[in-house]
Amino acid sequence: PPRFEEAVEMWGALLNYELSPLQPLLEAVMGDGARQFLEFGRESFTTSSPEQMIFMHASRYEIAMEWAAWFQTYDVMLSPTWSLPAFTHGFDIAGSQEAREVLETFRTVLPQNFLGSPAVVVPAGIADSLPVGVQVSAWRNDDLKCLAVAEIIDSAMGISTPIEPIY
Repeated sequence: PPRFEEAVEMWGALLNYELSPLQPLLEAVMGDGARQFLEFGRESFTTSSPEQMIFMHASRYEIAMEWAAWFQTYDVMLSPTWSLPAFTHGFDIAGSQEAREVLETFRTVLPQNFLGSPAVVVPAGIADSLPVGVQVSAWRNDDLKCLAVAEIIDSAMGISTPIEPIY
């Protein structure tokens, strides 16, 4: 869809802006690792002023209109849930660069959250003994379309879940 990357960046700016006043409350109930990831993650996104947020919301509506038009041509969008294999325990909090890499892996799921469109994830296979998912997205109020396509994928793949973990 159009302006995909811009929607990802705007999601990060919005999250960063909204987390600012909540961070002390969140940190009171977060573990050390979660606090570390939050700190590293927030460094990855723009910090905006209230004035900038007003313009960002105007851009958000523009992108939403462009996505609505795109979904008039395409019924659904298929994308990976994560763009890289699962990371090892503790990788996400090892440093700023590692946290940034983790944030990069799930960028395909962010615009849907930012724009309020439905999405569903289904298992699509195994790679290196790890599950791989596919995300089915549609435009607003097309939840049933997402679920119908997800059911087709799920039936075609024939993967039974849950998958037994390998240690």
